[in-house]
Amino acid sequence: MALNGSMSPGKQASQTLALNMKLIAHHEKRCQMITEACRVQPRSAAELVPVLFTRALDLHQMSFAFSEVQAHVNYMLRTDRLEWVETNDAIRRLTTPNVIEEHVSAKRYQRHWQQLFDRQRDSQQRMQEKHRADDDQRRAPRKRVSVKPAGNDVVFRIGRKASAHQLSFLQVQAELRQSPADLDRLKASLDRDLAVVTSLIQNASGQWGMEDRMLQLNYRLMSTWCSVSQRFSPEAGRRALDEMSMIVSHFANSLGEQVAAGAAA
Repeated sequence: MALNGSMSPGKQASQTLALNMKLIAHHEKRCQMITEACRVQPRSAAELVPVLFTRALDLHQMSFAFSEVQAHVNYMLRTDRLEWVETNDAIRRLTTPNVIEEHVSAKRYQRHWQQLFDRQRDSQQRMQEKHRADDDQRRAPRKRVSVKPAGNDVVFRIGRKASAHQLSFLQVQAELRQSPADLDRLKASLDRDLAVVTSLIQNASGQWGMEDRMLQLNYRLMSTWCSVSQRFSPEAGRRALDEMSMIVSHFANSLGEQVAAGAAA
């Protein structure tokens, strides 16, 4: 920016800024005129000349006017304020983006509502299928679990004709208090009891809480510790088996409570 030596820099900068703002406003006004004209109907660059220059022009003036219109059009194309569109006479003309949107809005609107209708219909069909599946599941014969004590054992019976599952963790607890005891045999009995009880709980509710999962993990740890410790310390193996039997007892009691709640319901 060139500064006049006879005027302060601040005053010159202020005047220059004012002139620039005036020039920007002038060109923005012309862009607005082009926008309004192209919104009414698509126009070529040549057809925009009389929009900006309303007076009569000679050939020399027309060349400058067309150049200025083309400069404004190029600027508006770069800033997405205008778009090219093909017309019936094969002449590329300019229009505003919202005009193109209006031409395609009807089909887009129809397509949008068709998609919305399809989604709602699919959602209703899925809900109906889910309700039918729930009804079928409610009507299907369910397994019934009954609990019956048998001496030192606990018997779980599934269904009317299913074979009974006899748990022996109470017997294991009794034998652990006697000496000597076959720890390997007692461990195998507890492993079988745990498999039976966890399977019954899975069939009855299918839900496992965090405490139940931690107890199952603790059972596996105690089972490993029992296998290792009984070789050098039978007493340590007994304590591990006793804790394992308490975990099986917990799951058996939990299953009994679920059965009682189901029968009351």
